Amino acid sequence: MPEGNRAARWCPDKCPVTGRQFFMWIEHPDDGMVPTYGGPFDSYTIPVRDGDEGFCCERFDHDLGNWRDSEIVGLKLIDDQSDDREHGQVAELQAEIERLNTQSRVITLSGCEFTEDDLLARAVRGVSGTGRQKRPRWALMTDVFLCGSGVAHALCRRFGLDPDEGLRK
Repeated sequence: MPEGNRAARWCPDKCPVTGRQFFMWIEHPDDGMVPTYGGPFDSYTIPVRDGDEGFCCERFDHDLGNWRDSEIVGLKLIDDQSDDREHGQVAELQAEIERLNTQSRVITLSGCEFTEDDLLARAVRGVSGTGRQKRPRWALMTDVFLCGSGVAHALCRRFGLDPDEGLRK
């Protein structure tokens, strides 16, 4: 057929399974001209089903200029049902982590039990200045807790106190 009358080849711009970009058409020993995806060093055919869950595709090694006969790249797709089940488990674990993070531990000191939050709240509320001049609560917090200004601000906000409130003795 004359070159001008030959129909143009068509293939997807991206591999529908792997999402690799179209690279080039290559002569395959069994299948004729096939589109390949990926590149520039290796490119792959569109995967075909191989068993119940797997897909496989063939690789063309551009360094060697040949198909890799002994190498088939395997892909495994997971169905939506298992994804929903796993997503549910992940959501449960995240909820448990959140619950544990918000739960305050109990500390026993001299026979008295306190939660960590209760002790912190008492310390944060009890901070006071030592001079005549007012200083912001967050600045006093940095002195008492030996922490930075960001942590001092966060502690004030955690217990509902204004970090910029001026305090003195």
